[in-house]
Amino acid sequence: MSLDGDAAAAIARPAAKPHYSARRTRILLKEHRLWQCFRL
Repeated sequence: MSLDGDAAAAIARPAAKPHYSARRTRILLKEHRLWQCFRL
């Protein structure tokens, strides 16, 4: 019962704010690329 609830919450959370999560993912990707450039 609790597992189903957690799964539903995990699925509903990103669906509630798709735009925000997309922006955050884009920012994280940019930071990751910057760090890769600095390492090289």
